[in-house]
Amino acid sequence: MKAAVTSAAAVMTLPSCDSLVFDGEGDCAPVYSLRFKFTNNVLDADAFGSQVTDIHVAVYDKEGNLLFTQADRRAPTEENEYRMPVDLRPGTYDIIAWCGGTPLTADAVAFALRGQAVHDHISVSGAFFEPQGTDGNRYFQSDIAPLYYGRIEDVTCSENDYGSIDLPSISLTKDTNNIIVMLQNLSDSPLDASLLTFSIEAENSALDWKNDLTAAEPAFDYHPWSVEPVSASEVSDSRAGMPNGVKTEFTTGRLFADHEQRLVVTRNDTGEEIISIPLIEYLLLVRGNYAHAVSAQDYLDRVDSYSLVFFMDENGDWIKSRVLINGWRVVPPQQDTLTRN
Repeated sequence: MKAAVTSAAAVMTLPSCDSLVFDGEGDCAPVYSLRFKFTNNVLDADAFGSQVTDIHVAVYDKEGNLLFTQADRRAPTEENEYRMPVDLRPGTYDIIAWCGGTPLTADAVAFALRGQAVHDHISVSGAFFEPQGTDGNRYFQSDIAPLYYGRIEDVTCSENDYGSIDLPSISLTKDTNNIIVMLQNLSDSPLDASLLTFSIEAENSALDWKNDLTAAEPAFDYHPWSVEPVSASEVSDSRAGMPNGVKTEFTTGRLFADHEQRLVVTRNDTGEEIISIPLIEYLLLVRGNYAHAVSAQDYLDRVDSYSLVFFMDENGDWIKSRVLINGWRVVPPQQDTLTRN
């Protein structure tokens, strides 16, 4: 396997045959540029300029050798005219991009990039973050900086190329999600956040070069990076301003339609799981309200922010007939799908 050569590139203005006058007797080397787009969202509009700030690309030849990596950082703009110059010779290439954006919190953790063997003769990049704890008690409790993935294959550069040449655009998919889970007491009784533990059980801390889950990734729990008491309008005047709800926020890695995750809310005093639901199944209940979502996975990739609101009765039990997901009231699945096997 050939050694990788790493370089950093900043956006620069280079002369090209489009802007030079020459006598025709010489050669004018082509200037190749990578373009990016982020239209895989609920609006189906390009949000690359406003959301993506860090770009990292890896260029491979068709034998699977990593030729070089290249990185750049840019300020968010309303325009999508960014181009990254890449120094390519005649040949055919595969290019993988991992990009980042501005996190929700100042202490967010970023996905790290690593080389990962896919076949004996191929080395490609993957992305991961490292949960805390040990096997059987692994958890992650931080915001995660936005991560975007894209790739283009069979990019051909010809010996006859000249001038400024835009390579095919790399279409990005956002791999991180903000999930808000809120528990609200419909009675006028306060709800003490310290009595509850919220978690999302998952196995999605590492992605491979195809943006799929890596094999045999150990399970872990997401813990919320924000827990705060909230008050709702249903509270009677006598208890106005007293918290009767709990709002939590998580940031997770890419969600997969064919890979179950469970959202669990536990009472700390009794150990009882008052809510335990298949999270992906619930999120997909409102997919029909998003016109651009073609498939279940496409919906999960396009929507990067979710809110789930659960309601408690006067006995502290979850009212299963009343759940809000992204503002839509839904009828949950039948009871036998809610409990653990």
